[in-house]
Amino acid sequence: VVAGVGNAFFRPAVLAGLPNLVAPKELSDANALLQLVEWGTTAAGPLAGGAIVAASGPHLAYWVNAATFALSAALVVPIPGRLLQSNRPIGRGHWGDLAEGFTVVRRSRALMTVLVTWSIVMLANGGVNLAEVFLAKRSYHSGDFGFGLLWAASGAGMIGGGLMAATLVERWGVAAAYTRLLLVFGLGIAGAAAAPDVWLGAVAMIASGFGNGGAVVANITLVQLGAPDHVRGRAFTLLMSATYAVLGIAFVVAGPLTNAVGARWVYVCASSAIAVAAVSARRLARGIELEEPAVAKAA
Repeated sequence: VVAGVGNAFFRPAVLAGLPNLVAPKELSDANALLQLVEWGTTAAGPLAGGAIVAASGPHLAYWVNAATFALSAALVVPIPGRLLQSNRPIGRGHWGDLAEGFTVVRRSRALMTVLVTWSIVMLANGGVNLAEVFLAKRSYHSGDFGFGLLWAASGAGMIGGGLMAATLVERWGVAAAYTRLLLVFGLGIAGAAAAPDVWLGAVAMIASGFGNGGAVVANITLVQLGAPDHVRGRAFTLLMSATYAVLGIAFVVAGPLTNAVGARWVYVCASSAIAVAAVSARRLARGIELEEPAVAKAA
């Protein structure tokens, strides 16, 4: 619980402070690199943890995990504080700060785009994540191997999408890139629903992961562009809280739905939801392009 609370503070702070640490033209590249490192370590961490537990038991694994947090803190400490915080006082009391965060989201097209679009995507993600094991085992009859293959294919696609995201945002603009990547995401999910076996399903999940990974980077960039520095952290916190609340609801609904109609139809519903999200993104984000975000100025 304590670790989860700490992460709830840490991630919005990292994403909010990143525009202050890189040049505006490098923001998409920095977001992509940050996501790739996160996804890579998330994949490698369980493997390393399993090896440590197998060799020495769980206690050493927990100590190593604690040491990684200490290392993270040691790496953050040398960064000048002026680069990680606003140059204007922001403490207005809890309710005043919360009201300002809601106001910023409501008035910013970029932030409203993320709130509406990614909430719809989270509905789809909940269904896909819950139904994936049933798609592998019941629909494809591929067992645990098939489930692992689908998971790995999706992860590989996300890495590819993250690597290409900055280039696509620069070439198409953030609004067009966001919309097109969401379409790729949805088409991949539809392909997995229609695939006759796990091998074609894995190919579809690579495409799905590519769109998902690229859209995540565009998502973060939109928030960084749409929120002034002094409220960017609250904007991230508000948006992440709202979209994860939707994900929780999606998990609750996806279980009975999967039992009722099967994994393939859940994937069809998810693909349709992502298509709606792409249309919403196109309408809401039209005209939003990469501009220099408002950052904290050095003293």
